[in-house]
Amino acid sequence: MAVSKTCLGVALAGLGLAGVASLALLPVERLAPGPLPLSAGALRLLSLINPALLVIAAAWIGTVLAPRIGLDAPAVRLALAGASPVPILRQLARPAGWLGLCTGLLLAGYATASGPYFASLGAEAASRIQALTPPLATRLLYGGIAEEILARWGVMTVVSWLAWRLLGRPERPMAGVYWIGIVTSALIFALAHLPFLYSIAGDPPLWLILSALAANGLAGAVFGWLFWRRGLEAAMMAHGLAHVTAALIAIAAA
Repeated sequence: MAVSKTCLGVALAGLGLAGVASLALLPVERLAPGPLPLSAGALRLLSLINPALLVIAAAWIGTVLAPRIGLDAPAVRLALAGASPVPILRQLARPAGWLGLCTGLLLAGYATASGPYFASLGAEAASRIQALTPPLATRLLYGGIAEEILARWGVMTVVSWLAWRLLGRPERPMAGVYWIGIVTSALIFALAHLPFLYSIAGDPPLWLILSALAANGLAGAVFGWLFWRRGLEAAMMAHGLAHVTAALIAIAAA
């Protein structure tokens, strides 16, 4: 049974919006410099508008362009067709698991290296870190699902499609087409993490900026490769496991 683009786009948008909704767990009201113009709940809801719109756009654009270059969300597609996605998810579990674990160790290494610097910034920075660091549920739902729809299903697909078009639309896209998308989306993914760094440190040292870019860029490249070779769900699984691994290491080290 074929699945329409509309059904797939709506399903992915729904998954992404569930991830966006988890951002409401972040106490963004703590970042306000003075009295709040709105209630804390209202501010949290307003903070969801931009990411929600971006997720919807990425879900739709990816759904239109991904099939043209052989990218897919196979488990979601199977579920929408009325078939069980469990067999394919089992196939994805091993590569996604190993790469997610390795990526989690990488992120934990970055956290360990940057921890002393953040601790030296004092109580105000610690308060900002607490307000901006998402709980594990948000890291799983927003990071593991919404960010993959944004960065891989959206950005990587668009960039890979553009590269394919520029090469004259060969019947079978070359590996370089996907690598252009992987590297570009990984770089954008890494750059998107810098506002968090600047909001805490103000003027962070160069080594910290480069470390943040390297850790998140490598993680993004891993997720992009999984998307290309295994499907969007593999990237989501690895991303989620990376956050779980890093969180468990942080708890063990505390």
